[in-house]
Formats: sequence, C-alpha cells, structure tokens
Amino acid sequence: MKLFVLILASMIFLGVVQGGCMNRIRDVFARVRGGSSKAIEVATDKDVYAIGEKVVITIKNTGSSVLEGTPSYVIYDSSGKEVYSPMMMQTIRKLVVNESISFTWNQIDNNGKQIKEGMYNVEASFAGIKGEAEFETKGSYVQIERVIAEPENYEGKEVMIKGKFIGWSIPQHEIVTPMMTRSDWIVEDKTGAIYVTKLNSEPLNPASDLGRKVIVSGVIRLEEGKPYMEGKSLRII
Repeated sequence: MKLFVLILASMIFLGVVQGGCMNRIRDVFARVRGGSSKAIEVATDKDVYAIGEKVVITIKNTGSSVLEGTPSYVIYDSSGKEVYSPMMMQTIRKLVVNESISFTWNQIDNNGKQIKEGMYNVEASFAGIKGEAEFETKGSYVQIERVIAEPENYEGKEVMIKGKFIGWSIPQHEIVTPMMTRSDWIVEDKTGAIYVTKLNSEPLNPASDLGRKVIVSGVIRLEEGKPYMEGKSLRII
C-alpha cells in the first residue's frame, strides 16, 4: 500500500512539474513564433499623415497568452536611417490577449526638427517580440492669400499653413474669412489671415501668446463663399 501511495505521489508530482515545464516551453515557443506570426501587431491610426499631424502608434497583443515586458519603438526613414527614438520609462507592462498600448509622436525627429515628406517605418517591440508598420507623410504649405482668392479650389481639401498665431487679436492683414464660433482663433502668414475653428489652441493662449510661429493643418470649408479652416492639428515651431 505504501509503495502504491509513493508511486501515485510521484506520478502526480511529475505531472505537475512536466505540466509547468510544458507551459513555460509553450510560452517560449509562442514568443519565438510571435516574431513572424504576429503575436503582437504594430499599427498606426492612419496610412497617410499631413506634415505636422500627430502619429498614433499602437502595439496590440494578438497572440494567445498574456505578454509582459517593456514597450519601445523607433522611427526610420525610407533609407533605413533612424529618425526618432524616444526615451521611454523601463516600466514592466502586461498586455492580455487583444489588449493594446498606444503612443503619440508629433513628427519631430531626434534633432528637434519637423520630419520631411516621405515614407517612414515604425519598428516596435514588446516582451521581446517585434513588429513593424509603414506610413507616409505628405503635403506642402499653402499661402492664405491663395485660399482667399480661390476658395472653390480649396473647399474640402486638407491644407497646411505655416505662420503666426494671432489668437483673438487683430492681424496685420484684413480678416475677410468668417468666424464660426466664439472660440475661433486666427493664424496669419505673410500673405493673409484666416480663422481656425474646431481646434483647441492649447497650450497657446489666444489672448497672450501672440506672434508664436506655428504650423496649422486642417480642411478648408466655405461659408457663403468665404473660406475658413476646420482645424485638425496645431504645432508650435
């Protein structure tokens, strides 16, 4: 009887140990396979961005088990040159299956400059597993006088304006574009001034941060034939 109990206890013990080992082995193989079978998925919220627009990068656990580690990402240009590598806190994170973590990049490179138009690649990693995503930035600055002179040609189009933040003050150029809400503010370049709506001016104060150089992107809308900008992003330069 004692022999039977010893044998039974040994079998249970070995089963538990083997089970634990097998689980660990399966986890290791899952991570190894993750590099090629997308145990994590890296994606951006858009495929194409306007110059200066915020890029949202998401790392998602698409595997079958919980992942634990420290997330990181690096941006490369089309030639493979590193453009941006953020300083990130080495905090251990857990991602359950289908859970994701996101980061926002403002298109400013390691030298503090706005990146140029072109194709870019983001390489991200989590728990030793890597993934990639590709995106494009494109667009050029438009002069405000062109928008005012040819509003029909710009209606519904996304444009970028490089100029000065005028806020709620009076610009040097005559303001002929409509004000849609009381919170609208003005951006002015060397050729004209235009109202921007539906875009919070933070961290700039419309009453005091006047003359700050900015890049504003948005869609041109018309009100009784006159253009204004429905803002999407504001960048201080």
